[in-house]
Amino acid sequence: MDTRQLEYFAAVADELHFGQAAARMHVSQPALSQQVRALERRLGAQLLERTTRSVRLTPLGRAVHEHVRELLEQREQALDHIDRLVSGRAGRLRIGFVPSAAFDLLPQIIAPFGRSHPHVELHLREMPTMDQLRKLAADELDIGLVRDIQEAPAVRLIPLVTEPLLLACPKDHPAAAHRRVRLSTLSGDRFVVLPTGVAPAMYAVVEKLTRAADVNLESALVALAFPTTLGLVASGLGVAIVPAAVRTNHPPGLAYRPIADPGAVSHLAAAVPDRHHDPLVEQLLHTAQAVTKWTPGTPTR
Repeated sequence: MDTRQLEYFAAVADELHFGQAAARMHVSQPALSQQVRALERRLGAQLLERTTRSVRLTPLGRAVHEHVRELLEQREQALDHIDRLVSGRAGRLRIGFVPSAAFDLLPQIIAPFGRSHPHVELHLREMPTMDQLRKLAADELDIGLVRDIQEAPAVRLIPLVTEPLLLACPKDHPAAAHRRVRLSTLSGDRFVVLPTGVAPAMYAVVEKLTRAADVNLESALVALAFPTTLGLVASGLGVAIVPAAVRTNHPPGLAYRPIADPGAVSHLAAAVPDRHHDPLVEQLLHTAQAVTKWTPGTPTR
């Protein structure tokens, strides 16, 4: 059915005047009248009662008018939704993030993005960096927040934050009495680390730092996530090297101290599929870069 005919009929039904309806639709009155009659012929029913002085809806015309109005409203809503999708004002984003990003960076990004994009569905999934990279390559994620990765196949990395690594130790540990700690003073301590299978890049950073300080990780305790790591440290079972973002998690009995050793930093980046074409992804990246105040060509902070 010709939607133009439906629009013309709706205009006449609203105005109950062919001249006013024609002016509203920016067509001549004869052309509008011809299209409405064509609609009636197609339906095989009279929708309007016409006299030289008035136009009235037939009972069937009133019922058809209600349905036509709903149909046209739904069409406008659909077109508006399509426009929002194309322009990046609506849709869905599947966002992965490393657990440590949930302490600081993720909320800083999601809060302003959610305010400026109220029609976008955000699906947040906490997962290790390597899992995110696999899901990005398989088109199961749209964007990820990953840690300490320099490159990955089929994935583009956008650096966001360089943050210091801290020593987490019990409050009664000798290191807690110092403003800054050198890892070489911890050669007799047991470390708590994330497993290489969960966070290989983070483990590699920790392993490089401790090796340079002549600290052995062979007796390290393995914890699957930072909250577990911090709980073990607060209980006096060891010390840990953690990103500064996790210091918002502060169990009783825990202290954080800056590490004086060179290279004691960790890098957070946004990761997106190499050939994505989603305007929403670019807008989320723009928000992330605004939050971290990073622009191409400038060092990360």
